[in-house]
Amino acid sequence: MDCPREDFTIEHISSTFYFDGKLTHAYPFVEVLWFDRGQEVKDKVAAVVTEQIRSALGKELDVAVIFVALEPASYYDNASHYG
Repeated sequence: MDCPREDFTIEHISSTFYFDGKLTHAYPFVEVLWFDRGQEVKDKVAAVVTEQIRSALGKELDVAVIFVALEPASYYDNASHYG
């Protein structure tokens, strides 16, 4: 992705899922907040994330990877924006 390793953060949020009023298991949803790097890079990142999740859980399962594009002028780090 052509950025330093320290730019990556992983946050695990535990959730409880319900369907039709009953407790259920859900497949992993991974949300990637990033500065858009184009469809080719997005495809590669989605493939790597999916592979790593499946490897960690030890099974074939559905994995949703959702990209949210950040706007540089709306992203602040220590009170300074990127745009």
